[in-house]
Amino acid sequence: MSRPSNINESRTAVSEGKRVQSALAVPPIAWWGGVECTVNRVHDTFHDQQTRSGRFRQLADLQQFAKLGLSALRTPVLWEHAQQSADGPVELEGLAPYVEETRALNMEVLAGLVHHGSGPRFTHLLDPDFAPRLARFARAVAERFPWITTYTPINEPLTTARFSGLYGH
Repeated sequence: MSRPSNINESRTAVSEGKRVQSALAVPPIAWWGGVECTVNRVHDTFHDQQTRSGRFRQLADLQQFAKLGLSALRTPVLWEHAQQSADGPVELEGLAPYVEETRALNMEVLAGLVHHGSGPRFTHLLDPDFAPRLARFARAVAERFPWITTYTPINEPLTTARFSGLYGH
């Protein structure tokens, strides 16, 4: 079959039910999903949506997402869950089964590092060391999971900036 020489020939070929391979071909829709994984701080109290919902690191949930045909999943690799003190280690092994199962089910991992939170107890958004600490955490995640290529370092950065910088929360 010859390749259409212009867009009108391409449209005609498609409308006639002919298979056309051209630069005009549209890639299939990518279905992405995600779980609500906010860990927000109100004064010194943390509210973890995954823990509250009982869905924290549920591998069976991942199988359900895969059955939906998702090609990518926003996956919580949250700083609050992985580091408990400023000088303490970044513990990613507890998150690894969830992250690795997402990959095993052929869904791209879209790693979320801070989701409507302000980091672990030892820091906060107004801390001058927040950014370097978050960068160190991101590096640890990248080293542990080198195949992850897509990140959400801070979910909804405008909202986070407004609440921390403008409102001082």
